[in-house]
Amino acid sequence: AALLEAEDRMKFDAWLRKRDDNKSMPKVREGETIYEYFVNSTTGEWEKWKPPQWTYPEGEKLDFSNLLVPTMDSTRAQYIIKTIHGQKGPVLVVGAEGTAKTSTQLIFLAE
Repeated sequence: AALLEAEDRMKFDAWLRKRDDNKSMPKVREGETIYEYFVNSTTGEWEKWKPPQWTYPEGEKLDFSNLLVPTMDSTRAQYIIKTIHGQKGPVLVVGAEGTAKTSTQLIFLAE
């Protein structure tokens, strides 16, 4: 599974839609792509990825540099990692600097 950069996601979405003869892909708003959606395995319906509700930590001393706030990208990545890990498969996370690889892994390990 590849997350790709935003421009490449748009290209891939357009490529898929050209080949979607059954019109089974989700209807998306302008600026959205297939990457914002997944098929719910229970209902078989397309749903939008939604990060879990995040609760601001309590306490007087808060270390902002260590806060892990889930995003749509990290939620997608978590799903893929959990699925592969659940099948006892190895997971390699790659990407440029600043793409939340370490944060994503820390969120996974914290659960």
